[in-house]
Amino acid sequence: MKKEELLSLQDTIRSMITPCDDSNPLSLELISFDEGVLEVRLLGSCRHCPAAQETFEETVRAQILRSDPRIKSVILNTEMDPEIIEFARAFLNRRKGERG
Repeated sequence: MKKEELLSLQDTIRSMITPCDDSNPLSLELISFDEGVLEVRLLGSCRHCPAAQETFEETVRAQILRSDPRIKSVILNTEMDPEIIEFARAFLNRRKGERG
């Protein structure tokens, strides 16, 4: 799927998904879409919410599947952002150097 199509699909999905509450809108990023399988990542406060996985499984996935007939399956990507990992390593190494 072309990037423009993916962004259009992302907008459609965002408009259909009901947020947890008005102060906490669901923010997600579409990572890829291939052969009917859509891979998404939660962003913002949803990404770190302890109930995010459960909410995604019980509610969000169904809403996404209804948003476009081309979507046959939805996968939630829960990988840690590599930039955050690198920042944490640098921070810990700096702290280790201060102590040693």
